Amino acid sequence: MRVRLQQQGVGDVTMAPGTSGQFDVTADGALLYSKHLMGRFPMDREIDHWARTGEPEAAFAKVIGAGRRP
Repeated sequence: MRVRLQQQGVGDVTMAPGTSGQFDVTADGALLYSKHLMGRFPMDREIDHWARTGEPEAAFAKVIGAGRRP
C-alpha cells in the first residue's frame, strides 16, 4: 500500500501497527479507512481515491456518516 500511495504522489507515508489488530488509514488526523468498520482491507481504487482527494471513499463515508469526518 505504501508503494501504491507513493506512486500516486503521496510523499510521506507512515505505517504503524495497531494495538489490537486494527488497520486504520488516517491523513492529517482524519480517518480515511478502517478495516474494523468495513470488515475487509481496502481495495486499490480506494487507495487511489485517498491519494487523489485526501478524503474517504464513498463506501466508507457511508459507514461513518456522509459528510462527517471523525
